[in-house]
Amino acid sequence: MKKSLKFKKDPETNSFKHHPSTVVFPFYIYPDFGSSVSAWQTLYESALDNSLQFIVIINPNDGPGFKLNLEYQLGCEKLNNFVKLFGYVSTTYGTRDMQEVIEDIERWVVWYSISGLFLDEVTSHKQDLTYYRRLCSFIYSKYGKLFQIMLNPGRVPHEDYFRLCNYIVTFENFYSNWNKENLYQYDGSTIKHHHFSEELNTDFECCTQVALIHSCPSEFVMKKALKLCKVRKLRAIFITNEKMPNPWNKIPKYWPQFLYNLKMQQ
Repeated sequence: MKKSLKFKKDPETNSFKHHPSTVVFPFYIYPDFGSSVSAWQTLYESALDNSLQFIVIINPNDGPGFKLNLEYQLGCEKLNNFVKLFGYVSTTYGTRDMQEVIEDIERWVVWYSISGLFLDEVTSHKQDLTYYRRLCSFIYSKYGKLFQIMLNPGRVPHEDYFRLCNYIVTFENFYSNWNKENLYQYDGSTIKHHHFSEELNTDFECCTQVALIHSCPSEFVMKKALKLCKVRKLRAIFITNEKMPNPWNKIPKYWPQFLYNLKMQQ
């Protein structure tokens, strides 16, 4: 059965506010601006098109590591004016020591030009909500409401997770499983966000669902996946032909076509 998540309408138009589609790229590629075929330069040039929003997740060493990487720092500075940079942090399904997670976050903020965090290995169960509520509360209280959080359970979690963050990955899987998933369907009403009051953030629409689809073999099949994204009203997306064990370490072979088709179906 499909679940229903309530969202907020624009009080003036009584319709959903329009936002540009978002490319969410887990960009696990070492900075290569000096290369003759540079993935970072390709991404930089793509992001100059402001008809799409880009969220780029960076991951120097399963997180920020314990030492500043100057090449990553320079790469982030170049991209920062054109994309939202999110730093990767593992939470080990709610079992990682909270202080270790906080130390990772603090290194990200000090060393790199990030505007948000990608909290990975997130559980989807109600019994683990306290861990993530504490962590998100810490992040928003220390870095402010404009600092953004993306949670990645990789599947549809308990509904209360949607109240904790700006973005949530409800699908991270093979393309062959994309048709089988039942994601939240929006009905246009209001859901209360745990960290945002009406007075603080009247434009906030709970959180945006994200789909990270890998092993999508061809441009033709990628277009089919995008059409289903539109049917599901999903606007934060990444699709790649690359396969496990690491489908996020290359630019997709149909990258220009993916961006064009995503833009055309807004």
